[in-house]
Amino acid sequence: VVMLLFVMGLELQPSRLWRLRRNVFGLGGAQMLVSVALLGAVIWWLGFTPLAAFVAAAGLATSCTAYALQTLAERHELTARHGRSAFSILLFQDLAVVPLLALLPALAAHTADSELSLTHVLAPVLVVAILLGGGRVLIRPVLRAVATSGAAEIFTAAALLTVIGSALLLQVSGLSMAMGAFLAGVMLADSEYRHQLQADIEPFKGLLMGLFFMGIGMSVNLGLLAQAPLLAIGLVLALMLLKAVV
Repeated sequence: VVMLLFVMGLELQPSRLWRLRRNVFGLGGAQMLVSVALLGAVIWWLGFTPLAAFVAAAGLATSCTAYALQTLAERHELTARHGRSAFSILLFQDLAVVPLLALLPALAAHTADSELSLTHVLAPVLVVAILLGGGRVLIRPVLRAVATSGAAEIFTAAALLTVIGSALLLQVSGLSMAMGAFLAGVMLADSEYRHQLQADIEPFKGLLMGLFFMGIGMSVNLGLLAQAPLLAIGLVLALMLLKAVV
């Protein structure tokens, strides 16, 4: 997941995002907002606390970008109108994951302490600002020096070190490793080394995506599905129907 989010950040060029701003922030934002509101209302009605309803709804409102884009690409529908709309919605969901990852530790602290202090909110913002500011000053010169050496394996190692270093920095700060990797990708998205980094990371991306889906399959509770198959299938169909209507 960490490596996938790094690649996702690399693909998120600010210039490209600005060109798609109307679809991404308009259409994508509306889809996310309405989906979270409707799903949250249903989950809250089922007896969960408002905080738990929000967290669950935010997770259910998102989709698997890797799987959806791969399906559209296989059908040659990415350039069609519905393909571009789907891409914009998925891109906004990817962007929304970042503040959600920053917010979850604060919400967890709020649940434990029964109060949400200003420190819980400002600390993630400060750490992210330091990473983005310091990264632009330090990472690009280091990569430039590594690139001049001409050793491809050293460049690959430097790319992996960038991902791991950013991820660990945010983990130590109480945030998500995935968010750190995503921010590292965004930092390098407009750099001259973007395409080289993508080429170096691509084999790891495919391998780790396979392991990720394997891990999801291993975590499926088949016993629960056997106990209440109609309820499980009904909830999945209801979720798909609600999101399709939105």
